[in-house]
Amino acid sequence: MLSPASRALCVRLLSQAKKHHSIQFFVQSCMDQNDQPEPLVEGEDYYFEDGLMVLTARYHLRRGYCCEQGCRHCPYGFAKKDVGEDSF
Repeated sequence: MLSPASRALCVRLLSQAKKHHSIQFFVQSCMDQNDQPEPLVEGEDYYFEDGLMVLTARYHLRRGYCCEQGCRHCPYGFAKKDVGEDSF
């Protein structure tokens, strides 16, 4: 299990991995020296759409927390507010 600081780092690295279109970049970057992450399975944990990596609800549930980035398949119910919505 990753520490909160490692989790935050992984969220940042995931955005970089999306830019590089490389799930391997993300997995290797998130590994601590003693961690042995479970391999991600294309089609179950993620898929590519229009050149972008999309994480599935299965991936999010395995990760164990919501990153509050408005992910398409968020199983935690988080939805980003539109820019025009009130913040009250």
